[in-house]
Amino acid sequence: MSTESLIGRTCEVHKEGKWFNAEVLTMSKQDTVIVKIMGSDEGRDYKIEDIKLLPIGSSESFPVGTKVQAIWKNDGLWYNAQVAETRSSDVTEVFMVIYEGFDGEPEPVKADQIRAPVEVTPVAAKSSKEKDSKTYVTPAGYVIPEKLKIDPAKDSEKVIEDKKRKIHLIKSQQRQEKHTEELNVSKSKWQQFQSKFGGVRR
Repeated sequence: MSTESLIGRTCEVHKEGKWFNAEVLTMSKQDTVIVKIMGSDEGRDYKIEDIKLLPIGSSESFPVGTKVQAIWKNDGLWYNAQVAETRSSDVTEVFMVIYEGFDGEPEPVKADQIRAPVEVTPVAAKSSKEKDSKTYVTPAGYVIPEKLKIDPAKDSEKVIEDKKRKIHLIKSQQRQEKHTEELNVSKSKWQQFQSKFGGVRR
């Protein structure tokens, strides 16, 4: 692959012990590129061998109507979505996707910012004893399956990367669920208020 063909590609980069989705902006010097971490304005130099290009999808792999996961440019995280349309550009295909749980028009994502859904087993409601033994709660309040806990002493680099991707997905889903729950609670309170005082005439 030529170095010029790297420009504009989506990749993963490692920073402060975490993996982030990023885009290659330009070549810096020989064997070095400048990337921008998605969801931030930060540009950094990385050696070409230190970035991991994301695979390029195609309309054959993800036809219209397919359930997928796509990167949202505002925060660089993966979200559940559905392919609404595919378009051809000068270089590659562009997917128009509708993100689950978000109102609005389909948004464009590049062919290397879309993937098949990563299977995540939902955490079912269990007794507190059973729940405590099979999940753990992060300082921010996210409930993560115990099996996804990272053990640097035992886990290979690939296993650690896979666990981090799944944890990111779980956190995204739980943020969305919490937001939906808050909206439902607010709606329920308003309906109760309307039911109690809506018919009162003065």
